[in-house]
Amino acid sequence: MKKIQKSFVLLGIIISLIIILIYHLGFDNNASLLIGFNPILLFLRRNFLDLMNSGFRITNQTDAGSISIYWYLASIVSFMIYGFLLEVIRRLLRKKKEN
Repeated sequence: MKKIQKSFVLLGIIISLIIILIYHLGFDNNASLLIGFNPILLFLRRNFLDLMNSGFRITNQTDAGSISIYWYLASIVSFMIYGFLLEVIRRLLRKKKEN
């Protein structure tokens, strides 16, 4: 259990959920936190906007009033990817330090 608590993947999920909550409560009206600072979601918005907006709509307190659930799921997955990459870097640095 301690290994999971120190995991960057878990930290990424927690950060993603906090960003989703901030957006859902209306404190990020133009989605600069949810989408703007996330390169993966920016790529999806530019190239797959119709697909990303085709999912189940969730009402929120922003000016738009609702967002597709795909944006929330993509946010969580993207932060899991970032956490995994940080884990790989940490393990590589530990191996290098041991040698």
